[in-house]
Amino acid sequence: MIKYKFTGLKLSQQITGILKKINAKIEKPEKAPDCLTARITYLIPKSGDINDVRNYRPTTCLTSMYKTLTAKIAKIIFTHFEEQRLQPAE
Repeated sequence: MIKYKFTGLKLSQQITGILKKINAKIEKPEKAPDCLTARITYLIPKSGDINDVRNYRPTTCLTSMYKTLTAKIAKIIFTHFEEQRLQPAE
């Protein structure tokens, strides 16, 4: 597992470094760090018969690192769309 050390660098520099490492792992996903691939799925009962599998909905919990990186990537993409005026009018 890769351990990331957050030191005096700005957050954007830290994220950029981490993304470069992740990008290098894309060709070998089996070597991806656990902080990006770990997840737990829970089955939450809805209403009705709890013995009927159709009465459950899956909920997956992801790691904070995964959520942080995907939020940063989404922000970069959204900013690019805004700057290039690619965002459709609502």
